[in-house]
Amino acid sequence: MPAYIANRGNNTIVRIGQGGNVLGVRGVALDSPVNNASLNGTAASTDGKTIYVTFTMPSNIQGGVLALLAF
Repeated sequence: MPAYIANRGNNTIVRIGQGGNVLGVRGVALDSPVNNASLNGTAASTDGKTIYVTFTMPSNIQGGVLALLAF
């Protein structure tokens, strides 16, 4: 199963194969009141169909979890 890595700098998720090769990159649009939300971490479902992505706001007071289709 591939790994999914969150890039906080540009809010993208990179899909990486077992050999370390990049299999795909997707951007995530985080619509927040201050437009400064950042991706934090990722996890994949056991069936590999869903990616769970955490995000935080600049104040670190608020955040959440997104459920996205795997790619």
